Amino acid sequence: MRGPRAALVPALMLGLLLGALDAGAARAGLCLVGVSIRDAAYADPSPAYGHGAVANGEWAHLRYSHNGQTVTVAPLEGAVFEGPRPLPRACAGTVFAVESSLTKGSRVVEFDGQGKGRPFSDWIGQPHRWLSLVGQVSWENASQEGPRSVFPLVIDRPHLLGDLVVYGPTGPVGAPDDRPPYAARVLYRGVTNHRLGAADTVGGMRYCPDQPTGVVLATMDWRAVLRLEFDAEDDTIVQATRFEGTGPESFAAALACD
Repeated sequence: MRGPRAALVPALMLGLLLGALDAGAARAGLCLVGVSIRDAAYADPSPAYGHGAVANGEWAHLRYSHNGQTVTVAPLEGAVFEGPRPLPRACAGTVFAVESSLTKGSRVVEFDGQGKGRPFSDWIGQPHRWLSLVGQVSWENASQEGPRSVFPLVIDRPHLLGDLVVYGPTGPVGAPDDRPPYAARVLYRGVTNHRLGAADTVGGMRYCPDQPTGVVLATMDWRAVLRLEFDAEDDTIVQATRFEGTGPESFAAALACD
């Protein structure tokens, strides 16, 4: 089975985005081609969907700069972009966004430098069901995507289900599941990175010298913060460290390097 090597990009602390990306890339030995996508953001609030899960978090456009040119993308007809921000895909020069359909709920879509999109996951299948971007992981083995491709780490329905999943290939190269849209691989259950109605997500990826790669999230009941750590091969989450409370100090302690 192909396993993920945890790699890049916190969902929180946007001002530290490039620094965190550099740190994650240095630890995992990954390229930084993805920085050809700059200033990625959702734009133009839209009332069309009416979900309200993310405060002021439903949008008519995705906008970013690619090689100095501004690219503006509209979602599929009958859909909006949903969430606080998109996620530039490292090593690819593309960007992940969450598109939410008025009839089918959310899916992850990847957009290239020309604004062309391809579905990276299937629709959830029910409206007002959201996928929340957390970060990215890198598969060890070569795939249809290339030998060092990264894939989105997502919370599936952060207010209802709370599954930490990755969308990426799991079968042999050339197998039907070796190309998008990908099925979800569940890494951990009962966690979230978003409180219903908040404007932003919490937690994110954790990179520390000589320590396992981790991801920091809240429990679904919002009583504690969990630091989830991958094994030595960054293939499976093998340890969960609990920090009581979900205030800023709990997240800071979980994200801090020991």
